[in-house]
Amino acid sequence: MLIILLINAPDHLESSHPALQRTEALLRSLTRASACPGIVCYDAQRHLDILIVDLVSAGKRVPHRKGVGVIRKLGADIALSLIHNQHIHKPWIFCTDADVLLPEGYFQVLNMPVQNSGADVAAIVLPYRHFLEKKATQTTELLLQHLRDQETASQLYELHMRYFTNRLGWSGSPYAYSSIGSLLVISANHYAMVRGFPGRPAAEDFYLLNKLAKVGLIACPVSPLVQLQARYSTRVPFGTGPALLKILESGERLTYAPQSFDLLKLFYTELTQMKILPISSQALWTSTLHHDPNATMLLLVLDKIGFEKFIVQQLKQCKTRVRLVRAIHEWFDAFRILKFLHAARDLGNFDIPVLQALSRIYPEARCRSHDYLAFLCNLEQSETQHKGLGRYAGMLPT
Repeated sequence: MLIILLINAPDHLESSHPALQRTEALLRSLTRASACPGIVCYDAQRHLDILIVDLVSAGKRVPHRKGVGVIRKLGADIALSLIHNQHIHKPWIFCTDADVLLPEGYFQVLNMPVQNSGADVAAIVLPYRHFLEKKATQTTELLLQHLRDQETASQLYELHMRYFTNRLGWSGSPYAYSSIGSLLVISANHYAMVRGFPGRPAAEDFYLLNKLAKVGLIACPVSPLVQLQARYSTRVPFGTGPALLKILESGERLTYAPQSFDLLKLFYTELTQMKILPISSQALWTSTLHHDPNATMLLLVLDKIGFEKFIVQQLKQCKTRVRLVRAIHEWFDAFRILKFLHAARDLGNFDIPVLQALSRIYPEARCRSHDYLAFLCNLEQSETQHKGLGRYAGMLPT
């Protein structure tokens, strides 16, 4: 087994910066044990080696405007090359981060039933929970209160993420999975198919999964559980670090209104009712749609994101209902779902606190962060899920 360790730092840090000095010390401690530059034999008995990629020495640091996407891409591309040249025999790329606690049996996920079902799996998204690093020195009442505030912020952020995924699944979206880079196990073949990670400063995991979901299935098993450290950071423009800081400042986490997901569910319900190829964009909708109280809002939101223009073009190109359905799902992907939700917000479905959203859709659960987290986790762990457009492959004409 080979671990590719990318030790990195952004290029705008001063040489005296504590974070840079810690990272440089880590690099020195690892390479000191290396018999061959860049390679460390970590465990000879288990045939476990580490390939060290130096992105922290002067002249090798990552441009701070590019960030984590470039780093993930470099590591995964190296792995893909080694797999392609048969230096590595299992065609899977595991992605994780230094602030993650990996569970026992992490690498055995490839032996689980999800992988032996015959499904065309493009990636696996492992289950997760956030944790806070509690230091022994935090004993004063002021520090303990700060720690409690951090824990609340972490729970609210995780609730927002789980609520979002939960509502996507409830609506019928094929893109209902967690987009977290440190949970990913990626099929090398599918990774190459979509040209790998985009070199973005953030959300590289979101965009990669969005592409992978169109060429295969995204498997979401119930184990093993990965623990993600809830860290406050401004290194990336958005994501966990900045979100936690914002929650800590405001004391709450806003999320999409449940009514917006009602619109999304209505859209997917209409798609499932399509039995023949419609002759016009108006004929796409069933006769019962206009009796639905959400119909007017749905059509306004779809118009705002350009659905009408798209469907008119597709009706000229698609010769079968199956092809049209597939085209709609490919166009209405994870990115456009976000645009849909933002359009619904602009038209009146304003964001609300996540606990308020959850109390509306799950009144049977307790109204505390911890209780809602346990409730949503139990729902997710009921059975392994497969998401993405791969499940539509059998519908396509050969």
